[in-house]
Amino acid sequence: MSAYLSQFSTGMATLRSGGPMLIPLLFLSLAATAIVLDRLAILRREQRTPADIITRVYRLLERRNYDMAVALCETRPLLVMDLLRYGVVNRDAAGTLLAAQIRSHVRQRSSVLYRNLFMLALVAAVAPLLGLLGTVWGMIRSFDALFERGGADQLQIVADGISVALLTTFAGLVVALPTYIAYRYLMNRANRLVRQLQRYGISLVRFLQAEDIYHPAVDGAGSDTGADDLEWER
Repeated sequence: MSAYLSQFSTGMATLRSGGPMLIPLLFLSLAATAIVLDRLAILRREQRTPADIITRVYRLLERRNYDMAVALCETRPLLVMDLLRYGVVNRDAAGTLLAAQIRSHVRQRSSVLYRNLFMLALVAAVAPLLGLLGTVWGMIRSFDALFERGGADQLQIVADGISVALLTTFAGLVVALPTYIAYRYLMNRANRLVRQLQRYGISLVRFLQAEDIYHPAVDGAGSDTGADDLEWER
């Protein structure tokens, strides 16, 4: 127990010696960690695509059992199931209209995958600047102390001041680098999930066209137009 108390005391002393800029850096690191853990949990949940349930949904659609298909989609709170439910509910729309509706729905619902990711980018950009600001502030204090005290220990005063001031630069980089790596990683995972949702949307429109569940001839653009229009980039 005494060892933990000693380490805690050492950490608090280091935090105090690093100046006031270490405090916001500490809060930024805690906020970034919380966001990363939350986003990892959400993305991991959405990646678990229930293939067996999706197959059952398509079988129900083949039998024109739309109500049971919608009810089955509502049993799992996942984006892909919500997409299928939306497509089934709006199955009577014309080809290009259904494609546009599904495209809009994917863009709207997939925003949950990117929630708070901009905060990680902000932390990665601000943390080094805070560290640099703390270093400049520490060096100013160091030279102020040098001019006030003078004497034979001038070199020691400057060295101690600079070593303490550099703590904030180090802390800023320690916060910024992992945060930026996590930001890029989470963005890539979210983009892959969005592309997967797009593929499910294309497959659903083509399936509805093939099964003649809605009447694509109403829009006068041919039966393949709606599915082709779904191939968009975010």
